[in-house]
Amino acid sequence: MKRLLLIALIFTAACGSDDGAEPNNDQNTDVRMNNNTSPNNVANNANNANNANNGNNANNTSNNVNNANNTSNNANNVNNVNNSANNGTNNGNPNNTVIWRETEPNDDRQAANEVFLGDTLKGSAEAGGQDVFKFDGVAGMILDVEIVEVEPTVDVVLEVEPENGDVEDRAVDLLTGRKRQFFLPETKTWYITIRNLEANDRDYEIALREVTPTPITETFAATVAGDMNDGAVDVYALPMASGRVETVLEAERLQSGSDLDSVLFVYSPNAGLVDLNDDAPATTDSEVDFTAAAGETYWLVVDAWRVGPDSPYELSVTLP
Repeated sequence: MKRLLLIALIFTAACGSDDGAEPNNDQNTDVRMNNNTSPNNVANNANNANNANNGNNANNTSNNVNNANNTSNNANNVNNVNNSANNGTNNGNPNNTVIWRETEPNDDRQAANEVFLGDTLKGSAEAGGQDVFKFDGVAGMILDVEIVEVEPTVDVVLEVEPENGDVEDRAVDLLTGRKRQFFLPETKTWYITIRNLEANDRDYEIALREVTPTPITETFAATVAGDMNDGAVDVYALPMASGRVETVLEAERLQSGSDLDSVLFVYSPNAGLVDLNDDAPATTDSEVDFTAAAGETYWLVVDAWRVGPDSPYELSVTLP
């Protein structure tokens, strides 16, 4: 019996005890099962935590570098977006519609900003200055201009004119909600100029579109009545004829009067621009006489240097 007690005491001493520590008879308080609660392990764990944090810091540093790169890339992307916007549809796809912001200086033709039909232009015309844009126009097409927004003013106008040639300058007052069409009789570079005659800068937004002409067929046995109140160009197809054709457009000379300052084009889809007239003698009305070739198609295009809220006209044609 004594021998058994002695063996038990020796076994207990060899195994050790918890020195009166709190109960540890479950897994949550068992030092052997949860070594992290020992003081040394806590310190080690603190170091490990620091090391883990250092690892995280290293990762964070790497991430930060990546983020910095991403930030740089994002900045580049932003610049690319801005450049893309500023270059209109210079990606080679002129059918893309973009918001195009002007790039200064663009106050003359040499510094004109290139744009494409389908673009929306946004900019600010300096007081007493002008912004100039250019685009490639194709003969026989119609340029549709919508004034999306402009700061209130009465002394800002938009003019459309070719690089060179006999086509008269044509203008429209910049009034929000206004639309205006311009017939392009020649394939060449065309310029859009926004002139600000005000004493303050003026912001604007203008949408440019291409419209395919749809000629109106008339017998011209009598005078044809029309109007440009909505700013839309009217295109008339002449009957096939050969010989001298006389055309007269009256607006200012109408008894009722008209705000229309007309421009009349004679255009052939095959031969191109035949003739045009802005002002007949002593009037802002238009008259064109020309010789028609047999078998040729001719259009009479009623355009305007300026239109107003009440712009009726009468068109008379005398065939051979």
